[in-house]
Amino acid sequence: MKLLAMLCFSCLYCINAAQGLEQECTRFMSQSLVGYRAKNLKSSAIGSPLTETVRVLQEYQFNCSSTITSLILGIDVRAGLRLLPSVQLFRKIGGSSQYDLVIGSERVIYYGTNNVSTSGVFEYPLNPPIPVMSGDLLAVSQPSPAFSIVRVHYIDNVPGVRFSSSQYAFGTRSGVNLNNPLITNQLILVYPVTDNYCVNSINSITPSIVRKYGFKVHQSQMFSSRRQYLYPDMLFSCNGSVTKWIFGAVDQKNNQDALVEFQIWRKQGQGSNIYRKVSSSSISLNNITMIGTNLYESTPQTPMQFRKGDVFGAYIPAASLSPFVFYEQRQSGPINVFVYSNNALSIIAEESLDFNANNFPLVAAEIRVSTNSISNSIIRSTTINSMQPVLGTTSISIAIAASSEATPVISVTPTTKSSVAATGGESSVAATGSESSITTTGESSVTTSYESNVTVFVTTTATPLSSTSQSTVLALIIGVIAAIVCTVFIVISLIIVTCICLKRKLPANIRSSAIFSPIPNTTKNGNTDNNSSFPKENNDIIKNGDSSIIAINDPVYESIINNMAYEPNIITTKNAAYQSSVSQISNI
Repeated sequence: MKLLAMLCFSCLYCINAAQGLEQECTRFMSQSLVGYRAKNLKSSAIGSPLTETVRVLQEYQFNCSSTITSLILGIDVRAGLRLLPSVQLFRKIGGSSQYDLVIGSERVIYYGTNNVSTSGVFEYPLNPPIPVMSGDLLAVSQPSPAFSIVRVHYIDNVPGVRFSSSQYAFGTRSGVNLNNPLITNQLILVYPVTDNYCVNSINSITPSIVRKYGFKVHQSQMFSSRRQYLYPDMLFSCNGSVTKWIFGAVDQKNNQDALVEFQIWRKQGQGSNIYRKVSSSSISLNNITMIGTNLYESTPQTPMQFRKGDVFGAYIPAASLSPFVFYEQRQSGPINVFVYSNNALSIIAEESLDFNANNFPLVAAEIRVSTNSISNSIIRSTTINSMQPVLGTTSISIAIAASSEATPVISVTPTTKSSVAATGGESSVAATGSESSITTTGESSVTTSYESNVTVFVTTTATPLSSTSQSTVLALIIGVIAAIVCTVFIVISLIIVTCICLKRKLPANIRSSAIFSPIPNTTKNGNTDNNSSFPKENNDIIKNGDSSIIAINDPVYESIINNMAYEPNIITTKNAAYQSSVSQISNI
């Protein structure tokens, strides 16, 4: 029974893994985060990014040797920039009161528009983990927030919360002294997760506190209107259909009829720079239901079919002409590109799209995943320089005119089939005066110019399969194989259990001799000697000449039969035990 239970639990796990494909298939905001943002549409963001500094977190005391496996963070993620924060350890040197940087302990926090959190909780896995010893100090290095993709936040004067830290110049590598003045009124939104629970907080800071206030560093805002939006990072990584939309909005009750439209877009062909709308659903008063504070759901008349590689789009009409005002989270979302329009479009050329921001629409999708078709189409990959494996590939390339030698830099270059004359590479960057332009050639190229020192441009939406998507496809294959194996094991187990139940109804000596070793019947030769210890019922069988049982005069078996206990229910088809059926095993 234990074996059956384990097998059934394994099958349930495989089924759940297959259902998890739905969650991994899209990059929409999670329903829980949409609900939270919709309920708090009027709330302002709180907190501030750390300045260009090193903050040593005396709040956390490590009391054993372990590893820091991840960081729970309160951060925002912005597009068009290139600097990234990092964490590192400082360790006491000898008997002095000074702490120096532990060489090899620094880990850069890589986030971009293609791997932002869809749930609002940023837990960054450290790969590899940071080995930590008792007495070590954790520090956060934040480069200039004006040029940083990722900014670590702190919140001043949280009621009832104290947090101990000290501040040093950016780039500090030695000379950290615990005698420096402590800052206790700034809650820095960083929590180290360790093996073996080796971290203690002086003021009882917990992961839940960091998560709670991490939500508060963002706020919601109205969409800019009269725009046709595309979200190249919000792509589908499987085949299926959208069965329901969940979104945050405010009903204006104005009886206007200009409708928001949620859409699915597809590249027209391999190497094409043309997007074509393949499915859409208008959001009207007739097809929505209010399910929470400023939270609605809409069911398309027919499920909206999508294929792997398709992307999400939305048309937002003028707010004054629409019955609803739709909202988005400011920053920490996927790249947004758009074109001005008075109506929803059906076809868009990449070169007509302008960069908007990386705001996150308050839109979630319920989908039905198609598991009977797995696309094997080849998708172009990207080259990522100086990246940890945790960062997924991206369809948006970002370049920056500014540089800093002392700060980690993220560099992403699109891989194309044709080469560019500039230094034999596949993309080139040219900057003249205040105008910067970036051009890529090959499949799906775009040229965009901006009058600023910071240049962001869109190259393609044909994104290579990310590590999470690869894992979901693998989970599907493993799930199918495991389900087949589980079924075979269950059938075999039922057969074994049935045999065991039948065997337990027979005495061991009869099972070993009478059933498996039949002896020729000698009663045919006139031997009618009766054995008083043998059951009368079986004597009758022997006298009738049944050669499949045992001859009572056989000298080999005579002593065994003489010593048997009297059991009237042995070896006869009249035995009720042979007429009973094995009870069915209930499902677990």
